Amino acid sequence: MSTRPPGAGSADFHRLWFENPARFWEEGFALGNGRLGAVMFGGTHEERFLLNEETLSAGHPGATHDPAVRPALEEVRRLIREKRYAEADRLAEDRLYGEYTEPYLPLGTLTLQTDLPGEVTDYRRTLDLHRAGALVEFTAGGSRFFREVFVSAPDNALVLRLAVEGPATLQAAFQLSSPLSSTIQAADRSLICTGHCPTHRPCWGSQEAPTYDKKSRPFSAQIRVVTGSGSVRVEGASLRLENCREAILLFSAASSEPGATFSHHLDTLEKRSFVELRTRHEEDFVPLYESCALELDGGIPTVPTDERLRRASDGNTDPTLDTLLFHFGRYLLLSCSRPGTLAANLQGIWNPYMQPPWSCNYTMNINVQMNYWPAEVTGLGACHEPLFDFVESLQPAGRLIARENYGCRGFCVHHQTDATRTAHARGVTPAGVHHKHAGRWAMWPMAAAWLCRHYWERYCFDQNADFLADRAWPVMREACEFLLDWLQEDETGNLITIPSTSPENLFRLPDGTDCSLSAGATMDLQIIRDLFGILLAADAILGKNDPVSTEVRAALPRLLPTKIGQHGQLQEWREDWDRPDDEHRHVSHLFGLYPGSEITPDETPDLAAAARKSLEMRGDEGTGWSRAWKVSLWARLRDGNRALKLLRQFQTFVQPAEEPFFDNFHGGLYPNLFSACPPLQIDGNFGVTAGIAEMLLQSHRLTSEGRPIVELLPALPELWASGRVHGLRARGALTVSMSWLDGSLKTAEITGQPGAVFLLCRPQASEIVTLDSTGRHTFGSSL
Repeated sequence: MSTRPPGAGSADFHRLWFENPARFWEEGFALGNGRLGAVMFGGTHEERFLLNEETLSAGHPGATHDPAVRPALEEVRRLIREKRYAEADRLAEDRLYGEYTEPYLPLGTLTLQTDLPGEVTDYRRTLDLHRAGALVEFTAGGSRFFREVFVSAPDNALVLRLAVEGPATLQAAFQLSSPLSSTIQAADRSLICTGHCPTHRPCWGSQEAPTYDKKSRPFSAQIRVVTGSGSVRVEGASLRLENCREAILLFSAASSEPGATFSHHLDTLEKRSFVELRTRHEEDFVPLYESCALELDGGIPTVPTDERLRRASDGNTDPTLDTLLFHFGRYLLLSCSRPGTLAANLQGIWNPYMQPPWSCNYTMNINVQMNYWPAEVTGLGACHEPLFDFVESLQPAGRLIARENYGCRGFCVHHQTDATRTAHARGVTPAGVHHKHAGRWAMWPMAAAWLCRHYWERYCFDQNADFLADRAWPVMREACEFLLDWLQEDETGNLITIPSTSPENLFRLPDGTDCSLSAGATMDLQIIRDLFGILLAADAILGKNDPVSTEVRAALPRLLPTKIGQHGQLQEWREDWDRPDDEHRHVSHLFGLYPGSEITPDETPDLAAAARKSLEMRGDEGTGWSRAWKVSLWARLRDGNRALKLLRQFQTFVQPAEEPFFDNFHGGLYPNLFSACPPLQIDGNFGVTAGIAEMLLQSHRLTSEGRPIVELLPALPELWASGRVHGLRARGALTVSMSWLDGSLKTAEITGQPGAVFLLCRPQASEIVTLDSTGRHTFGSSL
């Protein structure tokens, strides 16, 4: 009987494969279940798994508010009103900002040393996205060796199966190590790691040692080796496997859990066969993954994934790589964000560094939001749940900052936070110094307001009034309370924000001075207008007639409108400071185009044309996540060919290095398809999946009667002439499947609640549709 899982080794739309082991972490296979993460290198004589557990972060909760901020804030506002922007920057740097975030940390490394009977040949490693499992296979000494691994959500464990076919037997040693303060003990067939996370770990750029004290969070991890033949014995702090034909390794970990908990857990798991464990894993994962799938016609190159990426980077057309990236983003979201787990951070759940870039934190001036852009539209609404849990966990600190620092009601959150759930402005650099122009990222209390859009999207996609009333409304209401108090009246009577930034850009004064703080940056007002409109819509749906809604209704028409500048561009700031040579990676002033819905080619053609001009001025270069964002922006402008051009540039091959390097203009993809900022920022993977969906289906607009407008193939590029997709979701609790041939829609099926009414727009035609008693509407021949 073959040891291969069904379908292993075949190339299709759902597999990454390589002909060599990974040399760098960015070449390995990412596996996870939302709690546990692993990157598999696929070595032959030495196999490595770099391990993560979602809660292993430095730091501990503490008070971060500072009442002294409030008088300093008023002085900063005065300087800005007097247009003394550079002075306002300096004062804010001294008085308004707190320290940087604490880092998310690696658990450690599982190493497998294997004695092989000869030279290695016929090597292949495969990551099966459909089943969320990896397989390494190779020949040595006339025997075929296999390693199959997955990380199970139902059993909360990494499961590794080792097997050999032929005359050889398995001869291997297992070791577990951790860069955290820890001890490793071997007992019977287990390796047990117990340790602590540092209370404080200086982040990247600092040479300080980590701090361990009584507040340090404990953690435990354990591996166990199970075999039906041969032997497993202890050798110091390692385990030695001898004369086996097959062995199973089980691994689990968590913070604040005693080792006995894992011993009991693994006791239970080892009573199950590998086939049973894999079946439980696949019964959990596969239905979620299969809920949405895309196929673009075109031959799949019979070369490894890294070679496909190199070819695409050199300009070779490969629509099936676009398909693979769409599926890979969904796979990653399923692997790092499940109900009951923490929200995905800058690297999802995967991090190998003790001082990771940007502390591997939660950056909320786009990055965390982008992580969840594909959740609803690609049928992974359950993966959205950790974000809502996370936002609500920020409310206590956000209320404190709003009240004590700013004298406002409600709650606010700034651009970064970490596992301690603090909400203050962070402007002190990793090296522990006050950074010039730190305000460009720090002085931005708009994160909670933007995150509220995700609550509204959840409601729009599933129409669950209980969710809207019980979870969304309280968060949105408090965020609006803060904004109502944060807004200031300008000299013309408009309501604006002071101080205000356009993340993470600087404006240049006529004398050449660069500054970060001003008044009424476009993104601020677009986010506020968006949330105010959402709150009023929710109030009407729920029949609340809430007093805060009355305040919002009065403030909404007074908000400073979006402006068009001297170059025909959408102004980024209240003043017309935009420069044609500014190629900054952020395009924050286009929030109203995407993910917002204030700007559309049909309802606001002048603003849409100005947004196009802004995109043209910015150019197509940028970080990986920036290019991903621009895919959706061009899709909203219904320019599929330009969106595809950005998608192609996103597919630029980036060579990994021993240490992470930074490049704000030349992002792309690492060999394992991780998005390269560089370094890794996983939001690019999620942003591209959302962007591809946006090219195929849009539903953000409403008719004058408030019905959803469902647009099929709104930004189909010429090179995607034929294909099919099933399971895309549209607002109004609709599911869309369709196929197209030679650029023309061939078939479509929309399902939802019987009686649901919407405007269906397909190329060259539109009609009001009412779903029949089966909750179905079809176009063309049956799908």
